Amino acid sequence: MQKVVQSLPNKVSVKKTLVVAAFKEFQNLSELLKSLELILPIDVSIIVADDTGIETEDRITKIVREALSEKRNWQISFENKKSGRGSAVLRGFRLANETFSEVEFFAECDADGSHRPADISRVLSAAPADFLIGSRYLPESRIDGWPKSRKIASKILNFIIPIALEIKSTDVTNGLRRYSKVATLIILKNPPLNTGFIFLSEQALLLSRNGISPKEVPIIFINRIHGESSVGISEIFDSLKGVLILYRSNKRNK
Repeated sequence: MQKVVQSLPNKVSVKKTLVVAAFKEFQNLSELLKSLELILPIDVSIIVADDTGIETEDRITKIVREALSEKRNWQISFENKKSGRGSAVLRGFRLANETFSEVEFFAECDADGSHRPADISRVLSAAPADFLIGSRYLPESRIDGWPKSRKIASKILNFIIPIALEIKSTDVTNGLRRYSKVATLIILKNPPLNTGFIFLSEQALLLSRNGISPKEVPIIFINRIHGESSVGISEIFDSLKGVLILYRSNKRNK
């Protein structure tokens, strides 16, 4: 069951939209939105795609109302189950495409505080590109707060996946991204094979097949301050299976 709560004081003015994927991120979400409200232009709408459950609707709505100004166009898309990060982002993109007739760019980020507001703003305001990734693996980039084991695992994945899927990117697993309307419509027209962690690599592959390679900007990635990651062992194994599915799919489509 899905439900939308919204405040749209001037939806015609929206040129960019940011989808924030959230699952049990109450404190982190509040801090992130308050910071974004201070630095993002008013023509950027914010959509919170929340999978915590409709039973927390009042709490999430209160967080959003308190964090964002009355001039900001915002929406909350509630899902009464954990549908996966990819599914939540797609829900937000569909809602934005249906709501804002003049929107030109669609961005996504996480609600856990790992994507700094300054980097979110940088991705949103970067030069026009059909597909832009905030990369953790450019020379100017940095990851703070991760244990060495997690850094090594992420680095290995981001070495293997681009080679296996033939994607020109240093970081195909980070969720701070921006898409043009053309790229977004391609994504929305193609049902995903994965909705969890590996969804990000799948979308990069899909766009690459359509002649859209990612451009990248450096970011500083910060490990969450509050709470624990919702990514468990089962999702990691599902992601590994997802990579194999994508690899086979890529070979069939060549």
